[in-house]
Amino acid sequence: MNRKSSVMNYLSANLKRKGLKPVWFNAWHHREEPSVLASILANVHKQAIKPWWRLSGLWFRLRLLWRRHWLWKALLIMLFASLAFMGTWLSKTEKWNETWRYALYSLKIEQPAILGEKGFRQLCPEWASLHDDS
Repeated sequence: MNRKSSVMNYLSANLKRKGLKPVWFNAWHHREEPSVLASILANVHKQAIKPWWRLSGLWFRLRLLWRRHWLWKALLIMLFASLAFMGTWLSKTEKWNETWRYALYSLKIEQPAILGEKGFRQLCPEWASLHDDS
């Protein structure tokens, strides 16, 4: 192993111990390219940033959005505030169950059952016998 690789491996191990993620870039492989900066950035993107479907990649992108866009922050804060207000209001007005059922119905998760007379008599025989017209 030559001295240059030893130094680079030592620096890489040191950076990893400090919680950083080193990115390897071999300038000799990219010396003929018109834009070396583009190659460096592509290497950083490939090695340092995980894909969005992995938890670490998704977390990285969410933090980046949070830091870059003030509008994103305002929308998230308004969303959480309105959800908190709605939850508090529903719990105080005792309409939680009714609202939950309506939400499930709107999302087509839970559909109301429509009973005919025969089904009603089978499910509630006592009540049906009390209100019999015959």
